[in-house]
Amino acid sequence: MRRGISERLLTRPLKLLSSAADELGRDLYRPALAETGPAEVGQAARAFNTMQQRLVHMIEEYACHNGHADLFRERIDGRIGQ
Repeated sequence: MRRGISERLLTRPLKLLSSAADELGRDLYRPALAETGPAEVGQAARAFNTMQQRLVHMIEEYACHNGHADLFRERIDGRIGQ
């Protein structure tokens, strides 16, 4: 019984992190992960959220400097065909 609880405490957060990483590839503006749970889980979620914020910032800065912010955002959001 104890093993099952421990596995769920680890497996569920890993599945959420995996799903979030997959979603991030399709939607850069996806909601942030909840930074709760055991210390290591919260730390991983914070690191993921920080990475997402940095990616958004870098991409938006790049797009603004190239004068294509709206087109670039639409491309990221998948509104323009690939």
